[in-house]
Amino acid sequence: MLVRHRTLARCLARRHALARRFACRRMLARCRALTHRLAHRHALARHRMLAVARVRVRVRIRAGEVE
Repeated sequence: MLVRHRTLARCLARRHALARRFACRRMLARCRALTHRLAHRHALARHRMLAVARVRVRVRIRAGEVE
């Protein structure tokens, strides 16, 4: 019984360490994903602004050509 308890405790400790490591990794991944998403959103906003500016310039050129 004692031997079984010891092995069970060891197994539980190992599982707990793994769970802790996994949780830490998950937190890191979540943090990284958040920063990545924020950076991506910022890049998207910048890209959209640039695209809109380009389209406006194109429309202006086209309007100038039409007139």
